[in-house]
Amino acid sequence: LHVACEFKKLDAVKDLLNNNAIIDVKNKDGKTPLHIACEKDDTKIIKLLIDNKANINSTNYEGKIPLHMACKNDDIKIIELLI
Repeated sequence: LHVACEFKKLDAVKDLLNNNAIIDVKNKDGKTPLHIACEKDDTKIIKLLIDNKANINSTNYEGKIPLHMACKNDDIKIIELLI
C-alpha cells in the first residue's frame, strides 16, 4: 500500500484495499499510507484512504500526523480533507 501511494497508483490502492490490506500499517519511518499520500500531494488517494477509515491522527516516529505533510505542501484542499 505504501508503494502504491508513493507512486500515485490509485487503481493499485483500490485493489489492495478491496483485498483487505491493512490501511494503517506503518513503514520503517512510522508512516502510514496516508502520510505517504499527503507527502505526494495526491488528493484522490487521500480521499480514498479517508473514505476507507484511515486514521488521520496516526503519528509517524517524529510525532507528525498526515496534516503536517499537507501543511508542508501548502495544499488547502488536502488540509480541508484532513480537518
